[in-house]
Amino acid sequence: MSPQGTPHATAIRLTGRLLDNRLLEQGLVQTQLPVQLSNYSEPEPDLAVVMPDELRYLDHHPTPSEIYLIIEVADTTLLHAPCSLFP
Repeated sequence: MSPQGTPHATAIRLTGRLLDNRLLEQGLVQTQLPVQLSNYSEPEPDLAVVMPDELRYLDHHPTPSEIYLIIEVADTTLLHAPCSLFP
């Protein structure tokens, strides 16, 4: 994988902050941490909203039944980004 550019990192930070502010205690926003989709798939999405309580995940990564939303930020593979961050 190539290193993250600053637009990519900024988009992750801004989206994470927005989700934190909107969700409050209803969901836990994790940034670039593993989720366990199956015994053979453990991706690290840019952002994931999972069931709250950090201590819940002491013995496992969030599984599909605990995941509300997964977000992957794409900035280099798009011809035109529909966001004002990337003019």
